[in-house]
Parts: sequence; C-alpha cells; structure tokens
Amino acid sequence: MKWTVKLQIEGVDGKVGEQTLMEIEREDELRVERLGLALAEAKRLLAALQRQMVAAQVDQYGSEFRNCSHCHRAFRTKGYYRAFFRSVFGKVPIRVRRLFSCRCQGEKRGSFSSLPPEFEHDLVAPEWKFLQAKLASLMPYGRVGELLSELFPVDEGRNAATVRNRTLEVGRRLEEERSQLQGSREAASVEGRKDESPHHEPKTGEIVLGLDGGYVRNRHPRPERNFEVVAGKAVGPEGASRCFAFVRGQGVALECVREAVAAMGANLDAEMTVLTDGDSGLREIQKELAPPGTHLLDWFHLAMRFQVLTQTAKGLSQECGVNVRGWVMESLERAKWSLWHGRPSAAWQRLEDLYGWTCAKRDVTPVPVLKLRAGVADLIRYLELNRDSIPDYGQRYRSGKIISTAMAESAVNQVVSRRMIKKQQMRWSRWGAQLLLNVRTQVLNGELQRSFRRWYPEFDLHEQLESAA
Repeated sequence: MKWTVKLQIEGVDGKVGEQTLMEIEREDELRVERLGLALAEAKRLLAALQRQMVAAQVDQYGSEFRNCSHCHRAFRTKGYYRAFFRSVFGKVPIRVRRLFSCRCQGEKRGSFSSLPPEFEHDLVAPEWKFLQAKLASLMPYGRVGELLSELFPVDEGRNAATVRNRTLEVGRRLEEERSQLQGSREAASVEGRKDESPHHEPKTGEIVLGLDGGYVRNRHPRPERNFEVVAGKAVGPEGASRCFAFVRGQGVALECVREAVAAMGANLDAEMTVLTDGDSGLREIQKELAPPGTHLLDWFHLAMRFQVLTQTAKGLSQECGVNVRGWVMESLERAKWSLWHGRPSAAWQRLEDLYGWTCAKRDVTPVPVLKLRAGVADLIRYLELNRDSIPDYGQRYRSGKIISTAMAESAVNQVVSRRMIKKQQMRWSRWGAQLLLNVRTQVLNGELQRSFRRWYPEFDLHEQLESAA
C-alpha cells in the first residue's frame, strides 16, 4: 500500500496551490512494528509541513510589505539574507528581504529587515522556549536535549549549552519583570502613593512563611566553595501555598517573597508569621522580609534536640545509678513539656539544674556525662538566642496553626536539592543559580505558562492542545 500526503494552500487572493509532503509505503504483510505511522515518519512529516507553512507565511508578509506607509512609494531592495526559525518542529531556513528606508520623513538613508521588529533577534517559537525551560528546570540540561530530539523533529537544541542558555534567558526575563515591578513600587513610595497589587485584592488573615536553607557548590571555588540558597513556602489563610527560593546575598529576597505572597491574593502588610530553625542568618532574612511579623522557633528542630539528649541519657552507666538516669530523663521530658506549653522559664530552670549536676566534681567523669553536659549547654545557648520566639506550641497546635518548618524543608528538597544538589551535582554561579530558581519556582507553582502569556498574548499551550483534540 502507498499513501501520499499533500498540503493544499489557499492564499489571500484565493489562489489554491498544492505541495506533496511525503509518500509512505507499506508491505502487504501485516506486522505490528509497521502498523500505522511510525515516529520517524511523523517527525519527517511534521518537519516538511513546518517548512511549507513558515515559507508561505513569510512570503505572504513580504509581498504585502512593499510600499512606504506615508508616501506609498515602493521600497528599494538592498538584498537578501538567510535566517533560521527554530521551533518544536525543526529548524526552518528563511529568505529575508532587506530594504532601503524611505527618505520621505527626513530620515537618514539606512536599511531594515522586512520582518517585524520583534523577529530581528528572537526567531524562536515561544512553545520551543517554554518546553525547554520547563523541562530544564526539572532535569539536567543534556537530558532535556536528548528527550526533545527523541520526540520532535529537531536537530538543533540537543546541546546542553543551548538548552541552558534558553532556560537562563527565560529566568533573566522573569528577573527583569521583577526589577521593573520593584522600580515602579519604589517610585510610587517616593511620590507618596499607596502601592496596591495590580492583580489581587489584599486579603486578611495570617500568612505563614517557612524558611530553610541549603548549600550548592560554587562554580568558582574562590572566595567560597559553596553558597547558600534559601527556599521556603508561603501558606495563606485559606490553605493556598506558593514556594519561593533565592540565592542569599543577591538582593532579591524581598521581591521573591512579595511575589509569592501576592500570588495568593495578599501582601506583606498582612499579619505574617515566620517559622525558622533559629539560625541567625535566617532571622536576619526574617527582619528584612517582614520586620513587624512574628518570628517563631520551629518545634521539630527543638524536639529533635531533646531526642538526642534523651538518647544520650539512656547511655548513662550503672555507676550513676538507675534513679539518677531516670531523674535525668524525667528532667528532659519536663523541660520539653514546659516548652510545649509556652513556659520557657520553667524549662530553662530544669536544664540549668541538669547542667549543674553534669558539672559536679567526680573522681572520673563518665563519657556519657561529658556528652550530656555539652548537649545541655548547647541547648541552653540555643534557647537563650531564641527566647523571644517560643510560643505556646500546644495552643497553636490545637488551633490548627502551623508549628513546624516541615513545609520549608520540603520546599528545599523540592526546589533546590532534587535539581541542584543530590543526583545532579553541578557547579553553579550565584547569578546562574538565581535565574534557574526563577524558572523552577514558576514551574512548581504552575505559573510559567501565565508568564509566557504575558510576553506572547496569543500563547496558550493547553487551549491549542484541546482545540487540536
């Protein structure tokens, strides 16, 4: 059997043309591997169809763009040059006409391309950019090129550097939008106008921010071998959540959090609670993001410190006596109970008594006692630094409020670790990591397509797929 696939073209003037795209032959014997259209044949067919459509559209536009819009005189041709349109269905060569500018408006003699101005430096289909950026935020650059070349008729884009450059270009555009929004907000504050979100009406209710950090390897070992990436999640009063991430020290922390909070229909003036593990660096970030907000110490990290001390107390030798070991474990449990109910002073006193016992004079101090002494001293110092951040955890828990940074730790694992640390141990520059984080957080929040729709008003991948189906 033989099939001939033809393309019928109907121009603006009503003329109809026909082009043969492909011929497909099959043997009479029915075999499962030869049943229907093969992937290689589909790729060749789509590539041929793309070449014909692009050439016809460019020729049609060039034929209409011949005369000056002011004096209606014909443009003189300077020459032609070759360009390439890159899309999901291949790299298509285009013959572009270059024209001399008309002097009717007093302009100096020059030349310009017959293509629209936005085509001059951006002959890449938005769908192609979207797919590369979305996949590159989820997997290594090289694998993205291999995957796309397996599924689509593309020769260009297999190189990891090409995928990386396209992805970082999208991240750079997102960063420019964020900078422009920040500039307009600062200008509004200088003029004394109230800054209002253009997309959402501010909502009331508690906004909970969870912050945690991770370290990635620096591309340039000097002056630092690693740098910190702070990731977190914002949870709104109705349960909606958005993740965010930023490289510490890049000056984009405030805008990243503001963007995540605004996506939930709120702003940074709302009632805000920030949960951290008590790290001094994260506390400084909290003061920058939400100075009037409430900082709370994460219960999980606090409970884990008590768990370590309890395991150490179980190792106390028989020389200390069973009653002493029981007293130590009971003291730790009561101190933990006091913290759970928001009584840091009572917990402090019990830990001080326990520390005093470990420092008592002995002929030979057992190793578990030395370990317990160091652990209790570290816990006392930890509580002293975060004394103003210990709430009544039990009351918050019974009220259904968040008391743990588990959401932030999951955000670090989801945003940073899976892509940049664990199985994909690349080296990153600070700015390159920030650009990738911009794209990855947009993908995880389901907002990348909305950003592409702002840049390209007619871009809507899901609607195109539904209409085609």
